[in-house]
Amino acid sequence: AVGFGPEDVVLVLDRRRHRLLLYDSDHVFVTEFGRLGERPGDIYHPVGMAVTPDGHVYIVQGFEGRVQKYRLTDTTAE
Repeated sequence: AVGFGPEDVVLVLDRRRHRLLLYDSDHVFVTEFGRLGERPGDIYHPVGMAVTPDGHVYIVQGFEGRVQKYRLTDTTAE
């Protein structure tokens, strides 16, 4: 999945690596977060993503139908 955040940040959900990748408006890699796991903040078999204009990211996971909410300014799950 691909989404666009505030300030033209590009977000790419890497389903194989269980991570969210962030790129700047020039498509230069900035950072990534997430890891395989079942704890809050971990990403386990992600299947989709939605990004809100205020910088929240919702990641839908196949594991137990879980949805996690993140802020782009803080990569821990809310």
